[in-house]
Amino acid sequence: MQLLGRGARDFIDKIMNMNTLRRTGLLAAFLGAIAAAALLTIDLSAPQGPVSMVNASELPRPKVRSSYSPKNQTDDAQARYEYEQMRLRDPSTGRIPADIRSKELAFVMSLPRAEEIAAKTGRLMAEQWSFRGPTNVGGRTRALAVDLDYDGASNRRLLAGGISGGMYLSEDDGQSWSLRTSLADVASVTSLAQDPSNRAVWYYGTGEFRGNSAGGGLQEFYGQGIFKSTDSGRTWSQLLSTRDGKPNQFDSFFDFVWNLAVHPSGGTVFAATYGGVQKSTDGGTSWEFVLGREAENEPFNSTVDVVIASDGDIFATLSRSGSGASRYGVFKSSDLGTQWQDISPPGLANDPYRMVVAAAASDANILYLLVQTNQQGAVAGDHQLFRYDDGSGTWVDLSGAIPNEQGAVGNASFSTQGGYDQIVKVKPDDANTVFIGGTNLYRSTDGGNSFTRIGGYSSPANYGQFANHHSDQHSLVFLPTNPSVALSGSDGGVSKSADILAQPHSWTSLNNGYVTTQFYTVAMDPQAGGTSILGGLQDNGSWGTQEAAGASAWLDLFGGDGAHAAVAPGATAFFLSSQNGNTF
Repeated sequence: MQLLGRGARDFIDKIMNMNTLRRTGLLAAFLGAIAAAALLTIDLSAPQGPVSMVNASELPRPKVRSSYSPKNQTDDAQARYEYEQMRLRDPSTGRIPADIRSKELAFVMSLPRAEEIAAKTGRLMAEQWSFRGPTNVGGRTRALAVDLDYDGASNRRLLAGGISGGMYLSEDDGQSWSLRTSLADVASVTSLAQDPSNRAVWYYGTGEFRGNSAGGGLQEFYGQGIFKSTDSGRTWSQLLSTRDGKPNQFDSFFDFVWNLAVHPSGGTVFAATYGGVQKSTDGGTSWEFVLGREAENEPFNSTVDVVIASDGDIFATLSRSGSGASRYGVFKSSDLGTQWQDISPPGLANDPYRMVVAAAASDANILYLLVQTNQQGAVAGDHQLFRYDDGSGTWVDLSGAIPNEQGAVGNASFSTQGGYDQIVKVKPDDANTVFIGGTNLYRSTDGGNSFTRIGGYSSPANYGQFANHHSDQHSLVFLPTNPSVALSGSDGGVSKSADILAQPHSWTSLNNGYVTTQFYTVAMDPQAGGTSILGGLQDNGSWGTQEAAGASAWLDLFGGDGAHAAVAPGATAFFLSSQNGNTF
């Protein structure tokens, strides 16, 4: 049942179109009703206080600078960061308090227990809960994989992880999903890898360094190391070697796991963590740093990546991220990480903030490198793209091909939003078909010399999105049985392309019970017997339902980044809002 009439929805559709706002003059009136807010930028040089295992000064923190710049209403991670910082930061320090989670938990523990309330009121608070949904929208998905034994018949296993929703398993090609991690564990999944030599074994990493809403103001969200499964992703246990006792502060390199890769020769695991590349030869029981800073008095590399080529060579990146680290660039190892050769491309930016790499499965000599060259990562010019031929040891600079479309809105030019959404992937059967993703997803079939938009926002002229796909790209994988079928992980969950080469492009949503959305707020009909529920979701707008009970698909009501909502008694009126005070 629709919560808003057609007229209201048509009005919202018009309001949400920036071109319409400009033509009608509503934009000035709309922004005039919004209180001026400070636009915040990140300064990665600001240190924090001491921690036990790692010097906290090595963890970049934001400083605050002000310069007003109104944002168009979109699903915009950077805009949400600015909004949260404005709303939550401590004015005396310019930062969200480092121990805010601990204070929150302490406050919760101080609240009266259900039994105490019952003794005073004669009523017991609800102890039984039932799931209400939504079942048809997913949240931010950095970890996504297809079982290497997938055959489309007896094995149709997919695994996906929500950034604050836990690890999910589908055994029917994404038609349904089940949560496979314990609610007692940290609900953070950022990376995922299968052991090619023992395919029942999987690993996933935790902790999001950039852009997490649950961390408070889109800052870092501390993980709890690496988890392992030995039964094809059905059950998981935490690797004690990666565990620390303080889940809400930076005290371990495994607080942030960027990527995982398992060597096909015998199960050696490589983890791209904060600080560099770590290696385990005993299934995660112990770890050693094999690539990182060279001297103890130097800064750590905060953003790291690692991949393994089809011939077993290992490629890794160490970014500089404004830290002044002397060791950064692209590195190669042909001996399981014992020795590393610096193969950085000529012309690489002097201060790369994040670098991601992809090895071509069909040609072990081909590697692609996507670079965010500065702190902003806001337009095509803030990035570099290179192609490497390991056979000849030569690089080709493809940066001029990075999409820089002409359009009236902010999604026209390629953007990774400060490294928040940044991927490069290669089609398994064709080294010349490469994909790059930031806010949008782009495809090249000529080795990175030209690109076509195939996902995210559907046009540089507005903020409409590809049907069943979402902006902000975090993962892309392919079926082993048919490399033209691809799965995409974004801020909107999991989507499937039946033909990744098709143009025009279409997607199918696989958010069928993949319950990983992040609610900022929830509102209910206060009238007795009322069934209406509304909520504002991170990067997914505002959704609602009027179903009386049970899990259900919800209705997408209002775009942008969801915020506060309210239901008038008896559901006589509904109030929805998004960041920057936009209210309907």
